Amino acid sequence: MRGGCAACLPAGRADRAAKASGSLVFDRCSSVLGQVGARHHPGRLLEGAIVFGILAFVPSYLQTRFGVSATVAGATGAVFAVGGYLYVAVANWFVPWLGERKMVLTGGFVLAVAFLTLLVGWSWTFALPAGLLCGFGYYLVHSTLQTQATQMAPQIRGTAVAMFASFLFTGQSLGVWAVSQIDAHVGVSWAFALAMVMMPMVTIALATAMRRRKRLN
Repeated sequence: MRGGCAACLPAGRADRAAKASGSLVFDRCSSVLGQVGARHHPGRLLEGAIVFGILAFVPSYLQTRFGVSATVAGATGAVFAVGGYLYVAVANWFVPWLGERKMVLTGGFVLAVAFLTLLVGWSWTFALPAGLLCGFGYYLVHSTLQTQATQMAPQIRGTAVAMFASFLFTGQSLGVWAVSQIDAHVGVSWAFALAMVMMPMVTIALATAMRRRKRLN
């Protein structure tokens, strides 16, 4: 709103209004990063990088290794959404049963199994259960982190959630680039193996940070 009104002001006042608006954004971002929950941000970046970096290359992997059509290879990606719907279907009892920390840990393990399934599968059909597990495991982790983001700084909730999204989307872009480099040099199977190892490590670190935050609060 300040930035929009700045155009209606004289040049000097417009400059001061723009600087004040920029300073406000900087102050809010600094405040969010100063929260204990900000330790989760690297995990959010890696979450997006690992999951979506791998998913972006599954169709081309299926075409190259198993010779399936582009239609079939692309359609397997829809199974990820089915995994998300499965999470929605069981969330009402799954969330109270596990709690936030165990949801993150379970999600990391489920994602590791999904990547392992892609790595060792000897038929393109293995991509179907892998996609289902990937969608389910991803939303176990993501929904918990998103909830944490809304609680991190209640007084500037919008800034906190915007930063959460920024880290996630930046991670997605970096992940696709990283997997493309791995694919070009040693093959995408190595990316599956690396993701299988890294995802549980990321979720263990996130769960540990969540436990420390709970103690401090």
